[in-house]
Amino acid sequence: MIQYPWHSMRICGIRSLRFTARTTYSQKRTSQRLSTMPIALITGASREDTIGFEVARQLGAKGYDLILPTRSIDAGRKVSEVLKTKHEVNNVHVVELDLTKPESVKACADEVKKQTGALDVLVNCAGISLASTYDKGIEALKGWKDYSLTEGLRAIDTTHDDLEAIFRTNVFGAIELTNALAPLLLQSKAPRLVFVSTTIGTFESADKPDAFNHYFFAYASSKAALNMAALSYSKQLPKLNPAIKVNLVCPGYPATALNGYQGFGTTPDSAIGIVELATVDEHGPNGEFLAAYAPYGEPGKMGRVPW
Repeated sequence: MIQYPWHSMRICGIRSLRFTARTTYSQKRTSQRLSTMPIALITGASREDTIGFEVARQLGAKGYDLILPTRSIDAGRKVSEVLKTKHEVNNVHVVELDLTKPESVKACADEVKKQTGALDVLVNCAGISLASTYDKGIEALKGWKDYSLTEGLRAIDTTHDDLEAIFRTNVFGAIELTNALAPLLLQSKAPRLVFVSTTIGTFESADKPDAFNHYFFAYASSKAALNMAALSYSKQLPKLNPAIKVNLVCPGYPATALNGYQGFGTTPDSAIGIVELATVDEHGPNGEFLAAYAPYGEPGKMGRVPW
């Protein structure tokens, strides 16, 4: 069990987001729950090599019913079959979702309500790092600190299309899905909302002349926006259901498609902190950004990431 160093946060909430949830849902159930087990929806779990898949596997092993939204129902069924045959995780619901399309987000929320009638955990794990510059970005990551490789990825080089593509998934999609599922999530007795982010989306890490954040500008700025959204949810949603816990986590740098499989961690290890925050009890954190690697924490012990 990860240990958390709790301290109060005194950061003002932001009132710019409009939630679809407008009443105290914890005392008013508007749908019929179809399972006695806790239900978790995890985005970004459409392939076996993703952090999202590993989060789903670990939650499934804890007895959670799973909802896996994927762009393709066939892809979702393949992932579901892997969970069942290789990991004995049997209670998996597959729904179609394209985070870049608001109408798909709404349809997904409607389907979740139809299939399960409830939601206890929402993990926003889906994200993209690079759009049209993907190949160039992967080459830059190989050099890591060779900034000559990052020309074309800086703020001064960034195009409207790349910004729109990355923000569409990483920010707009996450916010729209959270808002669409908020009425269902807030009916839970112990709702948990987790945003998977990154330390390169923090101002503290960016406030250095040669910070790597500036050489992957579109991705870093999208995560900074997601951090602000998550913090705002953590201040606003408890007013609708005091039992909710909203937190962010940086999973580290595992080898995934996001970085061209060049990371130095594993998806099982990266998923541990996410699962901990998804299953934390009533004494756990709210409004925290945490990581379990240096200099913020260490394996098995989460520490706070400065904003």
